[in-house]
Amino acid sequence: MSTATVSHVFSGRRPVSASAAERVLEVAEELGYRANTVARGLATGRSYIVALHLPFEAGDIVNAPFLASILTTISTTASEAGYAFILIPPDEQLATAHVKSLIASRRIDGAMLLDPLPPGTLREALDAAGLPVVTIGRTEGRDDDVWVDGDLDAQVGDALGHLAARGYERPALLIAAGGAVFYEHLRARYEARCAERGWAPCVIVAEALTEDAAIQALIGRLDDLDSLFCGSDVLASGALRALVADRDGAGLQKAVIGIGDSYHARHARPPLTSIDTRSGDKARAATELLLGLIEGHELPERHVTVPHELVVRGSTPQRVPA
Repeated sequence: MSTATVSHVFSGRRPVSASAAERVLEVAEELGYRANTVARGLATGRSYIVALHLPFEAGDIVNAPFLASILTTISTTASEAGYAFILIPPDEQLATAHVKSLIASRRIDGAMLLDPLPPGTLREALDAAGLPVVTIGRTEGRDDDVWVDGDLDAQVGDALGHLAARGYERPALLIAAGGAVFYEHLRARYEARCAERGWAPCVIVAEALTEDAAIQALIGRLDDLDSLFCGSDVLASGALRALVADRDGAGLQKAVIGIGDSYHARHARPPLTSIDTRSGDKARAATELLLGLIEGHELPERHVTVPHELVVRGSTPQRVPA
């Protein structure tokens, strides 16, 4: 087999038959060979680095368990394909300046945007450079984007439907302040679903994405509701603590549902009913789409909707009429 064929297999610049590529990779595995990233970059004109923008501050990252799954999955999926990834600062102005510097020095090949901000300077910089972009979550008004997302409307419908089936009629939505686009969309879908059922919506906003902030936000509000649908398992765990304290150990009388199906849900007391949004699956799909765009592959689909599951546990007991 010629050295040119071997080079084409690792550079990806020219097509190679499947049998030839398989044989080259088998021999490389036997010899323990790994392509030199620097040399490969010089040959292909790529950096083999992708960027990820998270519009979350450091404290929010610590208190958002789903992000650990996303970061780990992106790292693993990119690494398996010979790529690394870097984080872009959360602030859009800083992110834009950083991205422009990375683009000018040809240090990134593409970008993923999690919970994408409305179109602004960051996206303008990426589009102007012609870099491939995949979003985890959808950007309003950009139907041509390549994105991976869940069906938020169905998630809200499943949560409220479960509460209704258990006899609850006054579910409040508990979200955190901070401008996350996800919470804006969640609130809109919650209010629409309440309107369908003839329920009066009640939205409670915690000052931060922490259990303590959730507890503070619920002070004086528990009589206004019979159940809580929370924008994260962290907020839901705080809500459970508030409800247990309110009952002075007499048992849970109101229902709580979270989002994320994280360790917070599994280890809460009582265990928390939660929506498993399969964050890892979203991250894997988004990374694979982005690498496909970078390498010039024809994508099988530009929009991927990842299914969810409502995991029912002890925090949503059958309501006992007063």
